[in-house]
Amino acid sequence: MYKRFKKLFVIKGYRLFIICILLVGVGISITQPYLSLYATEKLGMSTSAFGVFMAVSSLSGVFINSIIAKRSDSGLDRRWLIIVAMLSSALGYASYLVFDSFMILLLFIAFFTGLGAPAMPQIYAYAQESANESQTSDKTFAMSALRSLVSLGFLIGPLAGTLILGLLGYKGLFIGTSAIYLIIATLVYLFLPTRKLVQRQDRKRMSMGNSPFRSRQIMQPLIAFIFLFGVHAMHGINTPLFIINELHGTHTDVGLVVSISAGLEIPIMLILGSWVKKYQTIP
Repeated sequence: MYKRFKKLFVIKGYRLFIICILLVGVGISITQPYLSLYATEKLGMSTSAFGVFMAVSSLSGVFINSIIAKRSDSGLDRRWLIIVAMLSSALGYASYLVFDSFMILLLFIAFFTGLGAPAMPQIYAYAQESANESQTSDKTFAMSALRSLVSLGFLIGPLAGTLILGLLGYKGLFIGTSAIYLIIATLVYLFLPTRKLVQRQDRKRMSMGNSPFRSRQIMQPLIAFIFLFGVHAMHGINTPLFIINELHGTHTDVGLVVSISAGLEIPIMLILGSWVKKYQTIP
């Protein structure tokens, strides 16, 4: 397994991808488990209002992601897309420090979260293109390893978030999260080269009239992803509230539950990623 991991570093920029994806996972998970608690405890939102808040900000991300995804595959510089998205995410979390009005905060969070949503997909797309250009024959495992780093970030982040929350409160939590995204933007600006995109022929043919949504091989995983992330979102919102309000636990308990769950994901993702070449699902 060690030799297999070592071979992944022939992919150009793979070390930087590892650092950035890990930091993204940490950045998300430092604050995410405590957002519903902050909204209900500090801002006085009801659970229903917070659900609307999260739904609107998520839809904003889906809308902007959909627009950027098509344009980025047509020639936009992914490096600058990642930088802008990271800066937007930093401003989004900083907005919690400035605004406490529901509507104003919703507008700012929806705007900056929408612009920040393409960050992780664009890093994965850049990494996939680098893997395709490399000499490695283990591209799927390379991407699975990167995705497992998000779970590693979720293992680290909630524990760090609990520590920051205990020492500095929610203000320290949001400042720390914004700082992480600024660090990622700086690393990408300094070390990630600009790539001139060579448009693939299959993308050109698809853009000439064949909609990918007519394919069962795309629609079925898409529907599965919608349900999967819907359940994930409900879990992320309701579990911290359940631990605090129903089980009378502490913020530390919330961090431990999220971290342990993320830790269990890592070996599963790596094992499944290593099996892909052996067990192909599409003939």
